Amino acid sequence: MIRDLSDDLSHLIANKPDSPLVARIRDMIIARYPGTHLVGVGHHRGPLQIDIETTNAIIEVKPSNGQGLTRQVTDRQDPDVNPEGKPVIGFAPKMGHAGDDVNAAGRIAAGGGDADNPAKPFGTLEDLLDVVAPDPQSSR
Repeated sequence: MIRDLSDDLSHLIANKPDSPLVARIRDMIIARYPGTHLVGVGHHRGPLQIDIETTNAIIEVKPSNGQGLTRQVTDRQDPDVNPEGKPVIGFAPKMGHAGDDVNAAGRIAAGGGDADNPAKPFGTLEDLLDVVAPDPQSSR
């Protein structure tokens, strides 16, 4: 069950993520999409920690080149961890070859990469925020 956050986001802001990049993305989501779009930061489902969860996606963040991101993203596809079947996005600012692995596993990779080569993952934090925008038709 997802907690209704319409009255209080302070616990999300007070939560100190392990990564400054997770904190930055959290703050950007709150600023761009005020209200109930942000579901959790650094919360656990079973043995797994979810870096960021919105009403429509799970975002796993690696602060550098994305090493280990494929496993993180794949693990969070598990129905016990992700019962709503939300897309899981792996984000790293210097994605490099890790993005190839994430995409090859049928997942979504964003960040770093080569803007001139569509086969390489590419995206900025702004692109990430656009992708996780709330559905305007949602009645949440």
